[in-house]
Amino acid sequence: MTTQEYKIPDIVQGDTLENFVITLTEDLVPMSLVNAQITMSIKMFPPAGSTYTLTVGHGITILDGAAGIFQIDNVVINYPVGYYKYHITVRFANGEVLTILQGAWEITNG
Repeated sequence: MTTQEYKIPDIVQGDTLENFVITLTEDLVPMSLVNAQITMSIKMFPPAGSTYTLTVGHGITILDGAAGIFQIDNVVINYPVGYYKYHITVRFANGEVLTILQGAWEITNG
């Protein structure tokens, strides 16, 4: 599976990032997320300050593990204003780790 790129739309600090759903497939076949760990790491670029992390149960929800469907939940963005890069990794039940999605976004002060 090739890592996909996606630029999250810019957001005003303090606003809610609306949830978005991701379906993992390889050659159009769903990739099982049963017993998988999913992590979204968010870091200001150029690097400064903290890395923010979302995980299953804390900002990420597996909607249908057998069908490879999960979502990044609605979250109020209280991170400092700036340009960020992120990546989403999945650790599958067999121990394989893949970075499935990466990209950038900007948090503005409105």
